[in-house]
Amino acid sequence: MRYKELDIDRMKKNVRPPHISTGKEEEAWRHYDIANCYSYALGVFEDIDYLRPGEIANMEYKPEYSDEEILERVMRDLEVLGLETTQSSLEEVIEDEYSWKIAIMNVETGEAHIFYDYHFLKQGKNQKWYHKQPYDQFPSRFDSRNKEIENPETATYSFHYHLVGYLVVRQVQTARA
Repeated sequence: MRYKELDIDRMKKNVRPPHISTGKEEEAWRHYDIANCYSYALGVFEDIDYLRPGEIANMEYKPEYSDEEILERVMRDLEVLGLETTQSSLEEVIEDEYSWKIAIMNVETGEAHIFYDYHFLKQGKNQKWYHKQPYDQFPSRFDSRNKEIENPETATYSFHYHLVGYLVVRQVQTARA
């Protein structure tokens, strides 16, 4: 349960597409130490402690999500933020300056799992994949073995994730008077 309610209107104003052409995306996030991989992938430039899928859409919290549930929660959050989404693939190239691609990962579940988690990655304009570990770590394009992430599905992470899917996220541009 969050102590302070999310300011959705403020969040909508602070969603930004990735601008990674300089390769210095990490510098833009130096002041967002408490952001997690989810708020990072969505492009929400706000200090929000551990944003969870479905929270923006005010969906009830659950301790873990099936692949279908996490996908639904992400799509609902993006809708509330006024962002358009379409399903995508690893191979699809995004060239629109107001669009970016995210990868949704979910931990392997089952009787034997000890800990539940999910992970999100974001593809920059340079076609490189970036992810944000929580709290005091900066965004990185390297996996836990310090190899550049070329494919989120085959990268190495702290947990055994599997790919749920890729989404193209598009910030809708409105005409200003």
